Formats: sequence, C-alpha cells, structure tokens
Amino acid sequence: MIGLLLAKKIASMFLIIAMGFTIVKAGVLKTEDSKPISLIALYLITPCMIISAFQIELTAEIRHGFLLSMLAAVIILGTVIVLTTVFRKAARFDSVEIVSIVYTNSGNLIIPIVLSLFGKEWVVYLSAYNIVLNFLMWTHGKGVLSGDKKPDIRKILLNPNMIAIFIGLFLLFSGVQLPAILGDAVDSVGSMVGPACMLVTGMLMAGMNTQKVLSYKRAWIPVFLRLVAVPLIAIVLYKVLHLASLTDNGMSVLTIVIMACAAPSASSVVQMAQTFQSDTAADYAAAVNVIGTLLCIITLPIMVTIFSMG
Repeated sequence: MIGLLLAKKIASMFLIIAMGFTIVKAGVLKTEDSKPISLIALYLITPCMIISAFQIELTAEIRHGFLLSMLAAVIILGTVIVLTTVFRKAARFDSVEIVSIVYTNSGNLIIPIVLSLFGKEWVVYLSAYNIVLNFLMWTHGKGVLSGDKKPDIRKILLNPNMIAIFIGLFLLFSGVQLPAILGDAVDSVGSMVGPACMLVTGMLMAGMNTQKVLSYKRAWIPVFLRLVAVPLIAIVLYKVLHLASLTDNGMSVLTIVIMACAAPSASSVVQMAQTFQSDTAADYAAAVNVIGTLLCIITLPIMVTIFSMG
C-alpha cells in the first residue's frame, strides 16, 4: 500500500517537473531563471519546512525515532563508504561515481514526499538522517573529490539545512513554540518546498543536452548502485539487525530512511565536482543525477514495497 501511495505521489511530483521543463522549452523562461527560485528554496523554503517540522512536543517516541534514524544512517552510509573504498580499484570507480553512490538527494526530493505521505512532524526523522549525511558529505565526500582529507567544518555548520536543523532541535528540546503569527508564516512558506524544488529540477533538465547526458555509458553503473543496490543493502541490514524493534514507530521511521537511501544522487555532488575538480566531472555528475531522478519514479516505490513486505 505504501509503495502505491508513494508511486502516485512521485508521479504527481514529476508532473510538476514536467511543468518546469515545459515553461523553459516554450520560451517563457530560461534555464538560468531557475537560479532565484533555487536560492529561495535553499535559503528560505526548505529551512522553514524543517523548523516547522520540529514544532512538536518532544515525546519518548520521537526521541527514540530520531536516534534510530541517525543510527540507521550511520549503518548504511558507513557500509557503503567501506564497500566503495574496498572495491574502488576492482570496479574502477572514479571520485564522482563514489560520491554519487554514497550520497543522496534526501533533502529536496524526499522532504516533499515525507511531508505529503506522513505529515510535517515526520520530517524530524528525515532531518536526523540528513544530519549524518551532511556531516559525511563535507568530510568523506569532500575528501574524495578534492583529495583534501581535512573536514570542511564551515560547510557542515553553515549549510542552510543544517542551521535550520540546529534551530529546530533547540526549539524541540527547549519546548519553545514560535508565536502563532510567526509559526503560521513559517508553515506557509515551508509548504511550498515540493513545488518549488520540482519546478527548479524541471527547468534545469530543460537546459541539459539530452544527447550529452545519454552519452555517458558508464553512468548507468552508479545509477544502478544508487537506486537499487544501496537500498537493498540497507533493507537487508535493517532486517538482520532488527532495527525496527528498537522503538514503537520503528517501521515508519525506517521506511523514511529507506526512501532517503533509495533517492537519486545528491544534486550538490554536481556543484562539489565543479568546485573541486572540473566542468567535465560536473557534467558527468549531472548526468548521473538526471538519469537517477528520472528512474527513481520506478525504483523508489519498489524499494519501499520490498522493505514493507518483510
């Protein structure tokens, strides 16, 4: 059932992506016009959504679920980092492929899905996963792409989503509630996260050279590993370790984690590849991201369904 609901939600989100794609192809807007929307989503809409999600009463169930999500994130991300490191030479993985396999678009893509399927209070558990992901991305991920093993603490702490999570955690653990007028404004802005992010994705896709994207024959390897192999590894690990039994809402929390695990590669990998390597590396990262984003409408519901069956 959850797989079918998820498929319907993803399909509706892809229609919004199609709208963004269409307004660019029709000449109404240009691809570069997506930048202001992207910045608003990054610095305002998504942080508002995260802060709003933390405006709930801290119960033992929420605390346990939050910790479970962080534990699940450490287990799967740590496992994939080890596997990609061990098999790097044998599989001829380059740095872009490794980072694309490990790190997912669990923010822009999965937050709107969790918001729609479960409600804003469940975004708390996705935020727990993203704390671990963001920390590792700017330590391990940056190190792989740049060759510099020194953690980028500034990027970790000043990432807009991380700042929002820290604010949300303070509000949650202190019990402080935003004033009604401010809370309503934050809720309203945060509710735009889905459409805004999907429109930007569609506008960006419209500006891409389809032939160039499909010319990367090897891109299908990291895409397959990211969308299928990694979530299947997560499912096996979580089942074997009986993680769902650690808290009453364990299955629901881990379902959200599986969604994050089964998402396409993080869009920030493209920017990181461009910053730390070259435009060529960024183009390859973009191809992996685009192909994965298009295929996850099929793979993501399947992964969630497999997890819910066990």
